[in-house]
Amino acid sequence: VCPYDMNLKNSIGKVLPSLKFRFIDPESKELLPETTKEGILIVSGPSIFSGYLNYEGESPFLDFEAIHWYNTGDIVQIDEKNCLIFKGRKKRFIKLGGEMISLPAIENILLEAFASENDDGPILAVEATADENKQEIVLFTVKGFEREQVNEKIKSGGLSPLHYIRLINLVEKIPVLGTGKTDYKALKEILKGEKSSK
Repeated sequence: VCPYDMNLKNSIGKVLPSLKFRFIDPESKELLPETTKEGILIVSGPSIFSGYLNYEGESPFLDFEAIHWYNTGDIVQIDEKNCLIFKGRKKRFIKLGGEMISLPAIENILLEAFASENDDGPILAVEATADENKQEIVLFTVKGFEREQVNEKIKSGGLSPLHYIRLINLVEKIPVLGTGKTDYKALKEILKGEKSSK
């Protein structure tokens, strides 16, 4: 629930009183101390559903301290007013140099810098190469940006050099889903195809 007096950017409000919540580590999925201010949000309570119908994938539920928790998959930060700030989905983060890097954070800075109302669909998207041992941040774009140009925008946006674009992939069109949102799965397939052709 998000009270009107706490209308903060990217806020998802406060957790309902009937729910318990904790954070788990994005990498190890281990339960973090109660004093932790950021991690993957897990919740438990009477209004949490018991599971998906006819679902054969990995269970979204975890058991800690004799409590059954639902793993939201959302990386969330809590502020001094106990308001939750959405940082992104776990699958849209990568780990570089011991730091969790938010691909949406990079993308948002670049969209703010380069996108305009006259654009016909998305002009850029940020993804990472598949090799987890040596991941690199890739910018897909329909425009001829230079790497130094985009990294300067990332720097001025307050992000560290770990967030810098390593590769630029010029494409005719950014793939989108039926909803109009960027199809990151298709971008990953492009990267896999490029890797296998080398």
